[in-house]
Amino acid sequence: MKAREIEILRYLLHHRWTHYADIAAATHLSERTVANYLDLLAADVTPYGVTVERKPSVGIRLTGSRSGKQKLGLLVQAKGGLTSQDEREHYLEVKLLLTDRPVTLQQLADDLFVSRSTVEGDFKAVKQRLQQQGVTIRSSHTGVAVTATEEQRRHLIAQLLRQYWGDNLYVKQTKDGQLMQNVQLPRQLQTFFLPALVDGVMAAFAEFTEQTHVTFNDYEFQSLAIHLVIAYKRAEGTPVPPARDPAELRPETRVLLALLAKHLHLQLPPSEQDYINLHLTNMLDQNQHPLTVSADADTAVLSEQLTAWLRDLQPDSELLQGLTLHLASALYRLQAGLSITNPYVAEIKRNLPVAFDTALALTKQLRTAYRVTFNDDEVCYLALHFASFFERQPRRRRIETVVVCSSGIGTSRLLAQRLEERFADSLHITRTIGLAELLKNGVHAQLVISTIPIEGVAAPVVTVNPLLSPADAQHVTAAIQQLTQTARTDSFLQLLPSDMVVVTNEATAYTDVIPAIATRLGEHGVTASPKVVTQAAVARENLASTALKDVAIPHVSPELIQRSAICLWIAPHGIAWAGGATVHLVFFMAVNQAAEQDLRHIYAVINQIIDDETFCRTLSQVPDAVAARQKLTDYIERSHE
Repeated sequence: MKAREIEILRYLLHHRWTHYADIAAATHLSERTVANYLDLLAADVTPYGVTVERKPSVGIRLTGSRSGKQKLGLLVQAKGGLTSQDEREHYLEVKLLLTDRPVTLQQLADDLFVSRSTVEGDFKAVKQRLQQQGVTIRSSHTGVAVTATEEQRRHLIAQLLRQYWGDNLYVKQTKDGQLMQNVQLPRQLQTFFLPALVDGVMAAFAEFTEQTHVTFNDYEFQSLAIHLVIAYKRAEGTPVPPARDPAELRPETRVLLALLAKHLHLQLPPSEQDYINLHLTNMLDQNQHPLTVSADADTAVLSEQLTAWLRDLQPDSELLQGLTLHLASALYRLQAGLSITNPYVAEIKRNLPVAFDTALALTKQLRTAYRVTFNDDEVCYLALHFASFFERQPRRRRIETVVVCSSGIGTSRLLAQRLEERFADSLHITRTIGLAELLKNGVHAQLVISTIPIEGVAAPVVTVNPLLSPADAQHVTAAIQQLTQTARTDSFLQLLPSDMVVVTNEATAYTDVIPAIATRLGEHGVTASPKVVTQAAVARENLASTALKDVAIPHVSPELIQRSAICLWIAPHGIAWAGGATVHLVFFMAVNQAAEQDLRHIYAVINQIIDDETFCRTLSQVPDAVAARQKLTDYIERSHE
């Protein structure tokens, strides 16, 4: 079969009765071309016991044996169908959320052209994911169906669309030379959200901005576009809504609705029109009055407030300016009840924990001052500003280095100067000595760079030419990397001795585990206030759970910690954690300012462990603390080989 036939066949396999116009819209072909390909397809599917049925005024569909359709489905899969588990699960999730009536697992298996047992496994994962979102699935003799409000359905579908939106966004030039955004959704979503629907929304936006000169930022555009794609999908097959008084809507809303109707040939119900009107009203008012949450809350006052709230952080002007501009927009949106979804929440919480916690602390001040609530999406956008600020700060301890040179003071100074210029961020040259001083006093440093070979000293020695050739510079770089790597590994393991590891067979909850960890921290002199640490850690978890996959990473303010340590709590039978998660490993991060330089490396080790599900399972089954510490040591050493 030709590629176009496969595309049409795929569409027919996923739809019962359909029409030439629908197939044309889905495949970007003319209706005449669709008719020609259907003629070819009719001949190609006959050997499979399948017929292309075409009835005037009724529609088009495939009829024939189930086995024949399954074989055709396998053919489509071989040409780029839904072959991965993630694709199938996302298909099932959207299918169930969009369907009000029960559907059998066999019907779902037929839709995906896989065995019933395969669908049962996929369905189990989807059911668990939906239940974590507060949505239940009821089963009966007629099939399975989702029990959820319309708001819940749309929210969950929007989450799925956002997963793909950014990665599949592209810019194209229209026939009249205008540049416009577009999105190519993956096949498992195209089944429900036809390319013609997405293209129509995008085309309407492009014309709208050209006619009204209203512009959307990336966040506003994505939020409203996804809402419209879902709204039009939900409006399919519903009665034409009653006409309403245009005066109830602002002029820009009327323009956008007219353009959407032009491109999609469908009217939205009044409730959807009101949402668009609200969105545009808030966006346009915000552009005219960037911050009007309270009478005195202009950007200058906000900047002063941020300076006071973040005094201990010693923010630079770039951080203050970035936060002020971001919050001037965010506070207005949140006051109006409009929140922007952040597709990178999980990644930010996991990879930028310090920045996330700093942002979370700031939102407490903002909530009191402006009476608005920040969800994780909004907190993570603020966290990016803090992450950039932390990146701008010196974060590496320079390696204490002694330079040994036997060619005279002039040569030694030249070598030291070249090393400082080349490795200013990595090396701190404490002394430059000659051979006589070396023989008399020896050398004590983390690294020795010498123009002569030296044996028998504790520190690593790099032998170089006094003029520091490119090859010499490479050898110095390798030594720096080796020392840095060792420091990173040691900083994690040194904070986690065996007596800070607990293995328990009791199945408990985080409200039991955190007090037990705090007590142990107090017994080992890590904190003087176990009760305060417990209260702070539990409050932090209730605010935003630190659970990631099979691991939780609770932590508290550095001010509560006397000396830095990590406590590892291992529970083979699981711990019921905040937010509904179940974890088997808990790394309690009890670190103060003294360990600040090592935090990046410590979290890098923990993130590596989180990603390695096999190692997590192995670690969660160790018999005792000593075995756990040895497993970690071996694992970290292997990762740096």
